[in-house]
Amino acid sequence: PTVVALVGDEMVMALAREYVAVHPPVVTTLLLYGEHFPAWLDAHQSATGLDYLADFARLDCAWMFSYFAPDEGTLDAQWVQSRTENDVVATRKVTLAAHVQRVDTRYAVLEAWAVLKEQGALGDRVELDAGLTRNVLWRTDEKIRFVAVDEAHAAFLDTLGVETTLGEAVSNATGIDENYDVATNFARLLTEGYLVSR
Repeated sequence: PTVVALVGDEMVMALAREYVAVHPPVVTTLLLYGEHFPAWLDAHQSATGLDYLADFARLDCAWMFSYFAPDEGTLDAQWVQSRTENDVVATRKVTLAAHVQRVDTRYAVLEAWAVLKEQGALGDRVELDAGLTRNVLWRTDEKIRFVAVDEAHAAFLDTLGVETTLGEAVSNATGIDENYDVATNFARLLTEGYLVSR
């Protein structure tokens, strides 16, 4: 995890002991056991002196959830083409595949997180811009991909994340940005295997 690379094994072990005291294990799956760790770090910033550490932990958790998510039969362009009426597609219940993870961070850490994930180290100084950043991670061909997205696309994905119709997701996105490119973004979701039908 990038958190270890940022603060070292000793600090992480100390934080883990405190975390365990507050969140004792209730599941046997290690993946689920750490899901509250980022929020816990947020509440204990003084312990590390790094107020952006929780953001790195959020991305670490999202990476793990995406990587270990079960395979699902995702929708593709053929699924759309088999429905000749647009309103049929718009009213079909869909949701995001389990490997798609939406993550908001309080700092713009995605690029630094990616470097740390790939190389295991950053430069001597870490300067990160404060401000809400909307990110998405997903799995394609056994590789985790990631990108920062704008508010409208985040709203589109978040709406789909709670199992709704495509029409409702489009309405939320275009309510934020009337120029939101529905066709291009929907095509990208199909190509990348973001969607499943319920």
